[in-house]
Amino acid sequence: MPTVNSIQIINITAGVLLSCSALAISAPTDEQHQAQRFDANHFSQFNAQHALDIVTLTPGFVLHEGDAQRGLANTSGNVLINGIPAQSKTQSLRDLLEKISIDQIEFIDFYPSNHPFSSVSHHTQAINIKVNHVATAVDIQTSYAVRDNKRSLAELSTQIHLPWQDWQHQLSLKAHNSRYESDYLAKEFNQQSVLQGLQAENFIEQLQEVKLSTLSTLGNDQGSLQVTSQFWSERWQTDFVHTHFVPNDSTPYARNYTVEWLDMDEYQLGADWQTTLFDTFELQLTGLTTDNKQAKTIAELNVQTAPFLQSKHHKEYAAQLSIQATSWHLEPQWGIEFSYNQLRAQTQSATQFISNQVSETRYQPFAAINWKITDAWQLYSKLNVEFAALNTNAQHAKKLTERHIKPLLRLTYESPKWQVNWQFKQHVEQLDFGLFVVSQDISFDRVQLGNNNIKPSRYSELSMQLNYAPNEHITINNTVFTQWQRDIHESMQLTETDEGIANAGRARLNGINAVIDIKTDFLLLNSTVTFDYQYRHAQFDDPLGGVRAINALTPHALSAEFRHNYDTLSWGIEYIAKQRETEYFVTEKSVVREGPSTSLFIEMPIADKTQLRLAANAIEKEKTRYWQQFYQPTRAGRLDGYQVINESVEPELRLTLRSQL
Repeated sequence: MPTVNSIQIINITAGVLLSCSALAISAPTDEQHQAQRFDANHFSQFNAQHALDIVTLTPGFVLHEGDAQRGLANTSGNVLINGIPAQSKTQSLRDLLEKISIDQIEFIDFYPSNHPFSSVSHHTQAINIKVNHVATAVDIQTSYAVRDNKRSLAELSTQIHLPWQDWQHQLSLKAHNSRYESDYLAKEFNQQSVLQGLQAENFIEQLQEVKLSTLSTLGNDQGSLQVTSQFWSERWQTDFVHTHFVPNDSTPYARNYTVEWLDMDEYQLGADWQTTLFDTFELQLTGLTTDNKQAKTIAELNVQTAPFLQSKHHKEYAAQLSIQATSWHLEPQWGIEFSYNQLRAQTQSATQFISNQVSETRYQPFAAINWKITDAWQLYSKLNVEFAALNTNAQHAKKLTERHIKPLLRLTYESPKWQVNWQFKQHVEQLDFGLFVVSQDISFDRVQLGNNNIKPSRYSELSMQLNYAPNEHITINNTVFTQWQRDIHESMQLTETDEGIANAGRARLNGINAVIDIKTDFLLLNSTVTFDYQYRHAQFDDPLGGVRAINALTPHALSAEFRHNYDTLSWGIEYIAKQRETEYFVTEKSVVREGPSTSLFIEMPIADKTQLRLAANAIEKEKTRYWQQFYQPTRAGRLDGYQVINESVEPELRLTLRSQL
């Protein structure tokens, strides 16, 4: 996969670990909730090493990450561990599943639809992994990567599993040190396509990260208790060496050296308690508290200007209570979720000092039923009513109090070879607290002003999902959806001189997600080809430029992977097709075109419980082209010029060693 760029790494305000939330105890497979069961021995023939391998090798299953939103609603992915969602707001679901070795797994239950877990009711598919209680064990994984004869990654992660009386404890430690470097050449043209200047930049990004977390679980026939904690520290630095040449100018050459630092520390504590009452009701109570501090500095070292300084302090308190009558006819569920978030920020530049404080109090009662109409037809319905009060504590800003009714209705039809899900839902996006604070992107010299009056965007969605397996060789998972969006977020003029994100009205979005798994045993035993395709089309009536797509839309995304899995050797090749994304600003239109990418991997055992993996990422170089068009006075006016940037990144060779003691 492409390396995360600097803009994505900056946006970590909402990063909050939550690996402790669940709303249902693991339920056995019954007539109403049919599952396909695979034991661990089934996957050993494919050289599976951890839970992620098992999930990846399950035909017809599409892994979905949870949303890193505030509170506890809809934050879980569609994979559960002993009935508890494996979820995190700071780690990907893939990273969490890699921590579970194959020796810990007894079996998995795959639900193509109609799963019994209300904690992941927003997903149609689910996998529940049954993990056994192992003796004391230590898992160690080390990774080392080079790019252009320079170290690009050094990583060490360790998990210690320690049973004590009826408790299961896990201590995890991860130390990460990475380096990312790219070069670009830019050409500037005026509206007559006459060359006006040249720019060259060397970009170096360095990240040092430490994560220390604990997970303690106590389980019995009546329920379970889970307690989690985490300390996360991150030190991030970016160096820009920028050279600018303007012909026929009195000072044709200019060279700038800009450095950006970001320091972040976070503490988190969570607890989850589940129990069964009167052999009828399943009760679950979850709590979470988080404290996140960040400090950012941007300085031009060869220019006598004041640096850009910004500090943020984010706190969150969240709780959720749920009760479900699983033995009743409609399996009714009731519950309520509560969260309180507060962000304090201070921003200082050469021309201004801004202090921001944003707080949000929200609670959401909900109720759900699951009705088995016939053996083939089933109806799931859930009603969420969200109450939110937002206070920006800014001059001329009003306290925003809103109520949102968010129904979800899903009708399912099942047959031996295929399942169809029709779904309608109302969704409200949570406001990104970063939109209230000034942001600066030094890569493209963009500044976004904070907006104290922004409202959350909303949409109504109608979708259909088809899971089709005509035989044991082909599995198709296809989703078609349409959204009616309201109060969408677009970059707009906020003052006479500044722009920022604001509500821009309505839009329509249509999309397709398609995943096809084909067993290619006729070519090579235990081999599979997977095609993954996404299509998006949107219409938004832009007051500056007329009808266009919404911001940051990628119309087409296609990838294909061939994997050969065997007990002594696994290898594969992945191809990601070129793709395009368009961003719209008040005076600028930017088109980002990423070139195709090919990656290879090979994995083999080298000793008892020791695995070696060698991967070559982007073997033909990562190539990206940026096409920026500039307008005066806005995009509604004339074209003032454009800039073409070609960026390249060298291939990466990565070595990973995993061992269990």
